[in-house]
Amino acid sequence: MNETEQARTVQYDVLIDRLIPDFKPARLLWPVGSRLAIWLLLEASIIALLVFLRWNSELIVQLESVRYLFELGTFILIGIATANLALRTAIPGREATRDELLFVSAAALVAIGLVASEPMQTDVALGQFIRSGMTLLLYTLSLAAVPWVVLFQAVRRGVPLQPGLSGGFAGAAAFSFAFVGAHLIWPVNDSLLLLTWQIVPIGFAILLSALAGMALLNPAKLWRRRAETAPSGYDREPFIGWAWQQKWVLDRALFPAALSAAMVLLVTFLHGQHQLGAQVPDFDLAIESYGHSLVDFHPNVPSDSLGTVLKAYIEHGMPAYMWDFSPEGYKLVGGRVEMLPDGSPITYTMFRGNAGSIFCLIRATEGFNPPAGMYEQRRNYLFYSYRGYSVCLSNVGNYGSYVCVLVSRLPMKDFMHAVLAVAP
Repeated sequence: MNETEQARTVQYDVLIDRLIPDFKPARLLWPVGSRLAIWLLLEASIIALLVFLRWNSELIVQLESVRYLFELGTFILIGIATANLALRTAIPGREATRDELLFVSAAALVAIGLVASEPMQTDVALGQFIRSGMTLLLYTLSLAAVPWVVLFQAVRRGVPLQPGLSGGFAGAAAFSFAFVGAHLIWPVNDSLLLLTWQIVPIGFAILLSALAGMALLNPAKLWRRRAETAPSGYDREPFIGWAWQQKWVLDRALFPAALSAAMVLLVTFLHGQHQLGAQVPDFDLAIESYGHSLVDFHPNVPSDSLGTVLKAYIEHGMPAYMWDFSPEGYKLVGGRVEMLPDGSPITYTMFRGNAGSIFCLIRATEGFNPPAGMYEQRRNYLFYSYRGYSVCLSNVGNYGSYVCVLVSRLPMKDFMHAVLAVAP
């Protein structure tokens, strides 16, 4: 053996003697089931709080749909399965099997197919499509941020031998539940909007999560870099210094910073949902009057026909503007003119059909300022789900500044169809 080979020979007894003093007992990981249960509890708490802040009876109507439940259930199944796989693949020897990967892939294809089979809205203005899409995207990111950071860190505490796959599983789990949370508070039925602003971004998010896993979860890469850092002769000081430096950066700086940013995003989002639940006076007035009208509605103007009602409204200084829901099977119940505290007139018109009733409020206003919140715009009409009611808001054009509020207990889909079918 020449001198070079002797220099390269590792003296294991010396190496072990040097390393033993620095060995510390490793903390055992909790069982996968326990960690998964804690993470699911975090997800359930976020969704429960979100539903509490934005509760409305429209959700009950949606939950009566088997298709809606199946769609959400598919994403929940994907979220649970991928979270379990993310935690499990952090344990050497427990990597995902081929059958498990096929199952997750098949479930994902079913979920995408369900979304793609939703009706496609083609009458939405480009600006509204972008605004609604950006809002939906922000919803998804806000709901996924904290669960993703927590799950990613939980995976990093193990030794994932497939870091890219583990990171991808973490992203899929967090964003699958984010999809569910977003649809519980805003049940969108536009496949183009969902595919463009949720499904495709979720795909990119999973890819980025996989890349983050390859960069931050790869034990082979970390140990290779540490070994390269150590000089020849196995001097352990730089080696240990590098190791502790990386541990400090990840555990004491990067993770807390990421979790703090995610928490700020989530809290801001939840606060916004609370603000969106603020009262809208015109909507509240229309709903209160609608409730009274369902029990006892007495017209105070001639109501033999829409023409006579409109004539009476014009005589009281209101615009020549009238809805006619008769083509959709609704009959005129009557109209009322009342005076607001400031002396300005306000009109109430009631229509009743087999499926339900539609109530119309029109009053003068100083300016048309739609309330903040999530709405769907169709042509010049804004549709809101408010306090469990379906509401349509519009500005009565060409007659000065007047606001029109339509309110009904009809499901939003049916209400929107009836309104747009007879829109003046």
